[in-house]
Amino acid sequence: MHSRLSLPRNIFKLKPATKMARENALLLIKIMSMAFFSFTLGPLKRVVGFGVGKNGFDSPQCISKIASRHQRRCQYSGYRDTRLFYITSNSQNKILGQRERIKAVFKTARRLTATGLQDALDAGENFEEEYAHDDAKDEADNGMQPLKKFLPSIVDGFFIVKTFKTYQDSEFDLEQVQELVGSDDISRLEMTPRNISVPVALMMLHPEEYPSKSNARKACRKGRILIHRGPLEIDEESREEKINAKSCVRARVGDRVFPGDVLCEQIRIADGTVPVARHQKPPFELPVVFEDDHFAIVNKPAGIVVYGKKGADGDGFMNIRSAIPFAVSPSKIGTYSTLRRPKPVHRLDKPTSGLLIVAKTTPAMVNLSQQFRERKIKKTYTAIVNGIPPEPAESQISAKEAHLRGLDVNPDAGSDDRWQMIDHVLDEKSAVTAWRAIKYSNSIIASENVLTTVELKPKTGRFHQLRRHMSWVCECPIIGDNVYDGGGTAMGLRREGLFLCSNRVTLEHPFYNDWEENGNAVLQQLSDKEREGLWLSPEGKVMVTVSIELPDKFQSFISTENIQYAQLLESED
Repeated sequence: MHSRLSLPRNIFKLKPATKMARENALLLIKIMSMAFFSFTLGPLKRVVGFGVGKNGFDSPQCISKIASRHQRRCQYSGYRDTRLFYITSNSQNKILGQRERIKAVFKTARRLTATGLQDALDAGENFEEEYAHDDAKDEADNGMQPLKKFLPSIVDGFFIVKTFKTYQDSEFDLEQVQELVGSDDISRLEMTPRNISVPVALMMLHPEEYPSKSNARKACRKGRILIHRGPLEIDEESREEKINAKSCVRARVGDRVFPGDVLCEQIRIADGTVPVARHQKPPFELPVVFEDDHFAIVNKPAGIVVYGKKGADGDGFMNIRSAIPFAVSPSKIGTYSTLRRPKPVHRLDKPTSGLLIVAKTTPAMVNLSQQFRERKIKKTYTAIVNGIPPEPAESQISAKEAHLRGLDVNPDAGSDDRWQMIDHVLDEKSAVTAWRAIKYSNSIIASENVLTTVELKPKTGRFHQLRRHMSWVCECPIIGDNVYDGGGTAMGLRREGLFLCSNRVTLEHPFYNDWEENGNAVLQQLSDKEREGLWLSPEGKVMVTVSIELPDKFQSFISTENIQYAQLLESED
């Protein structure tokens, strides 16, 4: 069984200021109501679809495929397609979704007939009141929970990241509008200096992000744009502007913007804090060590990959990338070019723990990636190795010389602060690592019965650089390294994983150093909270240095090995 309902092709090109437009809108509502109840009163055995105008579909297979696609879009983004409706008797959820989309058409029709600001506001409010009782009755009859509604305010699960203001005492420049959309659209949509459409307003207020009508329309259809009717309010305590949810409506393509309105761009948030997370929170904690509106530094636990594999053999959501949205906070309103989802800008091996840098804005991501390429980011690792690594005099340098080579060391340290340099090619590429021993411990299983705690500062970032350098060059593999420890007696030291931690990082701030002012002037403009963790380098750069304590397993492992070694000596005596 296949049925098609054809409507006039110009039904969605209504002119809001004419009597004919109101009559067409009422006719549209009447036809849609009759079609809806006629198709849903009896049990349906097949999928029934009907198009509007030239968007009719003759193939049931085509209807089913497109309907499924639209159902997913509605579920994730709240988008409602006013051209295609589908019904299936096999799922009551889809029937309720059908009603939601038809109601959206009714509301759109009323807004199209609005002649002013108050009519546009009343269209949404009255509509919700009329259908509230019917919705509750239908949902009770079906034994289902009410659907989450996206009308017509700030919706739970979304966060406003940008605002575009218009001024109440000024008018829109029709000459600029004509350059953007042409004179035909101005007359067809009846735009005036005090009444323009949402896509045109977006193109005028933010031409970089919305260079064309298609981009602006897509943002509206995905539910990313809100209209705040009237200026933003001022919070009495903080004296900052705030969004009034009661003054906001979800912007549709056909809605109008009046002088004084504020357009808001919103993104989806998971669990009240994180953008665009559609999965459950991973079952591990991801502590945030440093964070501002531009980037964050998190403490990655050992045993978790940064990026999960795809497919049946993948890690699912058990990865750092999936956990980051639940750990970091959204940037404040007005932050330039925020990412819909914060992203790590580098990787740590799965068994390695420690500091991981995460970008929250596009400029920060570009800047941090450039700092890694230019080797400006200085990282420090701590590891426990098997045995006593040799310290030849020919590869030894002072702290001052190490500082001149770009390593994060104190140049004023005494003469006892000596560093070993490893310059060993890996994968036909230069690989440089500086290291020094900071502690020796006893162990029954370890080579020469000694465990050495070392501090490592890589100058380059090759694949498994620190692990290969300590194993191949120093012949003292890192404890727990099941790839490079050589097996044998070292396998008895693998019980607690790899003892390698990235515990310190120093970098240039990815945003504040792009200002025209010098670093000192930038710091003076920041609040006390924004200055936390920042310092000024001798070159006038705003720097960030973050360090963490080593994981508890480092100290517990050394203590256990020392106790076992002492007990062995006592038994021999």
